[in-house]
Amino acid sequence: NPKEAEDPGLVDEVLAGIPEYLDHDRCVAVGEIGYNNITANEERAFEAQLDLARSHELPVIVHTPHVNKPAGTKRIIEVLRAHGMDCPKVIIDHNTEETIELSLHTQCYAGMTVYPISKLTPQRVSAMIRQYGSERIIVNGSADWGISDPLSLVKVVAFMRQDGHSPEVIQRLVYDNAMAFYSQTPRWKPQLDIQPMDPRQFQR
Repeated sequence: NPKEAEDPGLVDEVLAGIPEYLDHDRCVAVGEIGYNNITANEERAFEAQLDLARSHELPVIVHTPHVNKPAGTKRIIEVLRAHGMDCPKVIIDHNTEETIELSLHTQCYAGMTVYPISKLTPQRVSAMIRQYGSERIIVNGSADWGISDPLSLVKVVAFMRQDGHSPEVIQRLVYDNAMAFYSQTPRWKPQLDIQPMDPRQFQR
């Protein structure tokens, strides 16, 4: 994650250890990588991670910065092009109204993250989809740390139904496009019929 990129020693240590994880049968993409504050240290880490993704033929998930997002997105696109990245194998994530058009023009997938306070709401997603369509757009929820909502996608689906979007459009945004993106690696083998497991049982 670019938030940790300002410690060059840590970056070098992590980069040295990443390849064995990228070789794991369950590793289907590299990310999220990219920018947080659009610094030289972040770019150094980003470029090294792109090289690793290319050498392992893995899709990439790119984090657009929280500050000066349009400039950061433009810089991401420049770096992707300079590294010869295959755009359909890249998600430029955390788009807003300021960046979605930039991302879609690249032929990359464009991510929209629904997250309390700092990112999109279901209402904003609905309006953006009405303007830009649903091709190559993946709506996700970032239930990681801090204030987050594991039900973000459920709320997006409910609101978009209420707001008049077709079932096909909604399905494309929250399922079909993500399946198409991750299916670009042969390691993507989702078990859609898996049965729930007792959460007290350790899973590896």
